[in-house]
Amino acid sequence: MCWPCATVWDPSISGNPISLAEETALIVWNSKTGEEHFIRQADFNTKLKDLGFLVPTPTLPTLAPFKDTVFKTLQDAARPVTYHRQTGYKFTLPSAPTEAGGAGAPAGSVSVVSTQLVAGYKATVLKATDSTALAGWLKANGFAMRPALDKWLAEYVKLGWYLTAFKFVGSKDDLGIRSPLVRITFQAKAPVYPYREPMDTKGEATRSLRLYVVSDVGLKAMVDGRPWLAKMEASFPLDYQTKGELAIALRKSPSSVPPNPNMSVYLDERRSRNAMGDLEFQPMKSPPTYLMPTPIQVEQDLRKPVPITVWLPLGVLGIAIVVFGVRGLWRLWHKDDHLEAQ
Repeated sequence: MCWPCATVWDPSISGNPISLAEETALIVWNSKTGEEHFIRQADFNTKLKDLGFLVPTPTLPTLAPFKDTVFKTLQDAARPVTYHRQTGYKFTLPSAPTEAGGAGAPAGSVSVVSTQLVAGYKATVLKATDSTALAGWLKANGFAMRPALDKWLAEYVKLGWYLTAFKFVGSKDDLGIRSPLVRITFQAKAPVYPYREPMDTKGEATRSLRLYVVSDVGLKAMVDGRPWLAKMEASFPLDYQTKGELAIALRKSPSSVPPNPNMSVYLDERRSRNAMGDLEFQPMKSPPTYLMPTPIQVEQDLRKPVPITVWLPLGVLGIAIVVFGVRGLWRLWHKDDHLEAQ
């Protein structure tokens, strides 16, 4: 996905760096229907006030808003169990509508399939047979182009993919911008993640991608025919409640979420994806591999605090008992000596 790829919605702005700091994404794929839902959330570091980006898909996509709280739900579902170990005592003192059409393009080279307003974006779905004509359409419609992006477009035109051009204009502070969420739904023989980026895309030194993949079959993550080197943090069956919340967020019926779904969580901390292709998940005949999050043990004093004013009198009384007890034993021990002296 050409998410931060300087497709800037303001042709008067140039030379403004855009970098991607953090990404969270979700793929939901049903092996029975071949339907994939793709959602991506990203934090940008940029001084720009207006931003555009491109999303390639292998087949014609449909778009809809997505409830952003679901990522928090998925994060909680994958959170490791925390065990608390009690340690010692604790003393205390007292105390959207659709628009028609888009900008024109040469016949037979770029087709404007649809234009839609969704989640604060103007989204235009394009299908092109000529990458030069596609670059020309984007430039004519306000997107800043550059050689690396031209080559990136050519790869997807060659593959025959659709391209959705998003334009977002919103307020933000100088530190960056968080993109509103859009559900992108399309047909796929196997789930895909548009991982490829233009060669000049820059990532933060601490850039990270956390990817949640929900499916009813086991999947093997591959890039360019080789295993994806991201870390699998967890893989486990999704509970009924989380599945229901996911269906609501997708604005779909519960049956649209795969039956008996398994969720795998990946963490990719690769700073650059230069010269890398798209991420593909190959279905496997074997069942999903389960990898539960490693439990975390935390030492914590869970006892109810006792005010020191309660313990102080008890302590004084205890000392007195000990003193008088020792004195009594001493006198009893030396009783015979006392009688002989008399």
